[in-house]
Order: sequence, then C-alpha cells, then structure tokens
Amino acid sequence: MSTVICMASSKGGPGKSTLTVVLAGVYAASNYSVLIIDADAQQRLASEWYDPSRAPDTISVTTATHSTIAEKIARGREAYDVVIVDVEGSASLTLANGVYNSDCILIPANKSTMDLKDAMATAALVQQYNANSATQRAYGIVWNRVPPALKSREMDNTARTAIDAGIPIVFEVCERDAYRSIFSFSTTLNRLDKKEVPGIAKALEEGFRFAEAVAEIIVQTQQKEVA
Repeated sequence: MSTVICMASSKGGPGKSTLTVVLAGVYAASNYSVLIIDADAQQRLASEWYDPSRAPDTISVTTATHSTIAEKIARGREAYDVVIVDVEGSASLTLANGVYNSDCILIPANKSTMDLKDAMATAALVQQYNANSATQRAYGIVWNRVPPALKSREMDNTARTAIDAGIPIVFEVCERDAYRSIFSFSTTLNRLDKKEVPGIAKALEEGFRFAEAVAEIIVQTQQKEVA
C-alpha cells in the first residue's frame, strides 16, 4: 500500500523542498517509485529542481493547488509506492488539504523561537484532524539546518520547549553542502559527483537514517491505532 508523506509548515524557509528531495532520493535508491507533488506556489521542485535527464527514473513530479491536491494524492496512491507532498509555507487551504489527506506529516523547522511557534501551529492542526478521525496521522518535527558542531542556547531551549509541549521529534538534519547541491545539480544525493561536492557520504548516511526515522514513527502510529 502506498504511503503519503506531507512536508508541512505554515511559514516559508524551513527547508521543506530540500527535505522532500532528500527523502525522495533515499526511496528511489531503495527501488521505490516516488511521486513528488509540488503544491507550493513557487513550485521550486517542479521548475527549479526536476530535470528528467538528471533525476532517477523512479521519481516523478507533478504540481497541485488547494483545489486539486486531494485528487493528485489519491491518484498517486494508486500508481506509486511513496507520495511526498510539498505544500506552500503558509496557513492555507493547500496546507490543510495536504495534511488531511496524508499518512505522515513532517514539520520541518529551524531551531528558533519563530519556527517553533509555526511548527506548533501545524502540529495542532494535525492533532485536530486526528481527534476527529478514525485514522491517525503520524506527525512530528524535523529539525533542519542544524549546525553539525556547536549549537546555541536558543537552539537547546527551542528543542526543550517542543519536547515539553509533547510534540514528537522525528529527526535532526544537519546543515550540509551536499543538501544545497541537490538543487544546484538538479539531482539526488546518490547521483552527486564526489569530486565536485564535499561530504556526500555523510549526507547519504544521514538521509537513510532520516528515512528510517520516518518509517519508525509511521509504524508506531499504526500500532497505537490498532491498540
């Protein structure tokens, strides 16, 4: 059965599109067929990243609006192993419809007070849908662009506040040149040239651990639903 993952944030800038490509690349490398639904008004994935000559054959990209996103997700479920939805960074009908029709909602956020506020608002939307639905959606924050070395006091306080609020933390993705390069070269991590981009191996390893963390939170939610 197909799995639908929604990258959701009510503000721009947390790296939704980058994390979408990272995950899509991991799934494609594992021989899954992947549909990316670019429902962001800027359509960076469809217009700036996707190049069929450079992307894996198992990744397709389509666009959607608030009025077509539910239909696009339904069609994706029928034809692909994994559907990843990248919604626009605003509190909109597109975000609401994307969240409602997904199995797992990942909430990318930088470790800052402003990003946490918006992440908590998105988490509250998921909780509202779950409270009024027999089907439970997995969800949680993905801390993004985290410095691999020294972290500030604000970052520590932000992470602690999210945990104290009871919001699941799915994973922590570091700031890496390789992640920026997937847009520069219009491809996935495993297709980047090691001679041109530093740190690909670490980014790949982190990407696979990210995908494993997503799978784990989905399974945990399914187990709770059955229980």
